[in-house]
Amino acid sequence: MMNDTLEQIRQLVANGSYRISDHGYDELSADGLLESLNKAVLVEEYLNYPK
Repeated sequence: MMNDTLEQIRQLVANGSYRISDHGYDELSADGLLESLNKAVLVEEYLNYPK
């Protein structure tokens, strides 16, 4: 299940199918998070979290 979630995130980013503020994008980019998504490892997943 966790691999499915991470793969969905990767696909959304690859397709540009996400919305983020300019400030949020700048912060993620500065930390290299969008560019290194292919190296990401999902550690925990909270399926029942309301957000």
